[in-house]
Amino acid sequence: MPSVKTSAKKSHKTPALMKLLVGGSRPDNPFLDENFTGDLMLPQKPPPVRHYNPGEEFDLDIITELAGEFLPIAIERFNCCRCDRCFAEMLSNVIDRCPHALIKIRSKDDFLRAEYLKGHHRNAVLRQVVHVAISYRKRKKHVTPKIKS
Repeated sequence: MPSVKTSAKKSHKTPALMKLLVGGSRPDNPFLDENFTGDLMLPQKPPPVRHYNPGEEFDLDIITELAGEFLPIAIERFNCCRCDRCFAEMLSNVIDRCPHALIKIRSKDDFLRAEYLKGHHRNAVLRQVVHVAISYRKRKKHVTPKIKS
């Protein structure tokens, strides 16, 4: 089998793609700074486990619950303002950007369906939380006490 010289071959790949393929330097991401650790943005402690009590009837807003779970972590990670007003605005923006999921819990089956939908909407809500946190990170920070997480 004859040997083929590959040094004279022309590639249609962009220089950025070639750097990635050959192990060159990592491309810069304007949203990430030197303090970014690359860890997953998941809650450090699991949220309290909810239990359904027979005879209990309530409305459960899945999007608000998930956004309230992820937002304090995103605020810390992206170094956003920690005041109550900014937190409320960010929460409102996340809720407006996500599809609404309000479930009336009347039985154990409704509760299990709500838990399933919570898992189903988890990634979409997390994406919107990150999007809103990135948009709020450049805003001026107010002088107020930290939110409790």
